[in-house]
Amino acid sequence: MSFTNIQGDVARYIAHGFHPIPMWGVGPDGFCRCGGFLPNGKPCRAGKHSPEPIETDWKETRYQPSDFTEGQNVALALGPWKPGAWLVCFDFDGLPADYEGTPFFTLPPTLTQKSPRGRHLFFTVPEFEPLGNWIDVFRTKDTPPYLDVFYARGRVNVAPSRNPWGAYQWLDWREPAPLPPEVTERIYDARRARGLPVLDSWDRGAKLPGT
Repeated sequence: MSFTNIQGDVARYIAHGFHPIPMWGVGPDGFCRCGGFLPNGKPCRAGKHSPEPIETDWKETRYQPSDFTEGQNVALALGPWKPGAWLVCFDFDGLPADYEGTPFFTLPPTLTQKSPRGRHLFFTVPEFEPLGNWIDVFRTKDTPPYLDVFYARGRVNVAPSRNPWGAYQWLDWREPAPLPPEVTERIYDARRARGLPVLDSWDRGAKLPGT
């Protein structure tokens, strides 16, 4: 399946039950098309945020193909997806180009995307599973590959998006597979080993410590 025309691609995402979000695109110079800067004076994270008021409203707003224009990026919202099932994304960075399988776990075939610096695997978990948006789950960022988990209230760029290092591309377009419970428990064990909390159930208002 080709993902190269943003409005057509967004229509496909909606037809499969996903929640697509308009994002700023990246120009030929590798900088964000917003032209903005961070407080430290450096250019903003290119292609990683939305125009206002989308940046404020995307969690509650359902966008249509007509809300997207060529040159933009598109992200998929994570968390609530279908009745009883929420989406979670495993973001593996630092993978060699010829890497086969996945580090840390044996995982079932699932919806899989090549990112410019790694791979995104999308899974479903039971609703209110107490995952979070957790960075460097196994503390291997200094010796890649490493794993970030993106979940409820989070979003992930997808094809035909680009960032300064390249383009996103689907490798395996299929229904997201259920995440094996033993994988979830291993992530929780890694969190507990760092002295960080694991809630009994996902809480929209909870403020978990940064990781």
